[in-house]
Amino acid sequence: MEKSRQIIGPFLILILFFSCNKKTIKEDYNNEIYSQILQEVIDSCATILPPQPNKNQGKEVFEKYRQRVKEIHNEKKIIAIFDTIYGNNKDRFEKIVRENNLNAKWNISDSVNSMVDVENYKINSNIKLVEATDLPSLYKFSPDNKSWENYNDLKDLYVAIELRRIIINENKLDGFLQIGIICGNLCGQGFDLWIKNENKKWKIVKRKATWIS
Repeated sequence: MEKSRQIIGPFLILILFFSCNKKTIKEDYNNEIYSQILQEVIDSCATILPPQPNKNQGKEVFEKYRQRVKEIHNEKKIIAIFDTIYGNNKDRFEKIVRENNLNAKWNISDSVNSMVDVENYKINSNIKLVEATDLPSLYKFSPDNKSWENYNDLKDLYVAIELRRIIINENKLDGFLQIGIICGNLCGQGFDLWIKNENKKWKIVKRKATWIS
């Protein structure tokens, strides 16, 4: 009997370890994927670019535009991230899956909110990420009907980004997510993003603007 206890004890510990580890991995996959694609999100969705000129205007005009775009991408920016990655309830999840022809099944974990992990997001050195809770005015500027410039803690803010929980297809290689970009009072835009895992690296393969304010 004593010998059985000696065997079962370590065995149970191993089971608990791998169960907890599996749970942690599942809960952290949102932050892991966002850490890989956030710079793409900033470049393709959050960076405000001037209207692209018609190529018929001549090579010189187009080259000036390309140079300006490069400068904008390299400018120092302060970007706020809303602290919560919001989950999807079953109805919302199934609606998204149906409307976007995704191959995914809802799990209770898909409704769970999680906290962003700003410290581990991989971004270029010209970008400074801050958590939205560090900018209390960010939560009240809209009801007050004031622009960001009216608040000292927002005057240098470029945009704020709201993240939602990522839906992963059954093949574990494709995913879908929705984000919101806020650029000031009554200024914002939403995006649907399709992502793909290629060589163990997630990247954005398609994006679609869904709303604008």
